Amino acid sequence: MKACQMAMGGIGFLGIAMLVAWRSPQDADLTKRMERIEQRLVDFQGRLERLEKLNEVERRATEARGAATKALIRNLQTALSMYEIDNGRLPTTEQGLRSLVEKPTAAPVPTKWVKYLDDEKALKDFWGREFVYRFTGKDEVGYELFSMGPDGKPGTDDDIRNK
Repeated sequence: MKACQMAMGGIGFLGIAMLVAWRSPQDADLTKRMERIEQRLVDFQGRLERLEKLNEVERRATEARGAATKALIRNLQTALSMYEIDNGRLPTTEQGLRSLVEKPTAAPVPTKWVKYLDDEKALKDFWGREFVYRFTGKDEVGYELFSMGPDGKPGTDDDIRNK
């Protein structure tokens, strides 16, 4: 302690406190820069949290579109069943789902056709894309019906199918 007082010239406690509190202009600039960096990090963290919330909202919206698309597929299946009962067969791939809203002109032309769906919007999924319909004549269903899902590409894991 005596060595410290001698080195300081005997300035005492107040002098030491003033020396500790005193900073050079470079120290003040560094402190300001550190505060700006800290504020940017806080802002960035807030943006990341908002982005995570947006991702969660988008995930839930995609799930809701998927559930609504499944309901549309069930409606299309019902309309196709009614078409088959009335006309003795399903529409061909060429006639497609459009045959549920307007009478097909391509062979085989249905003899007892009625309008099975009121709106062409029912022919699109909740991503705004037309459903894919293929007459297969196989198994008890006889057709393939699906939405290409969120990615809009057929044959991927996110396709929503009638089976």
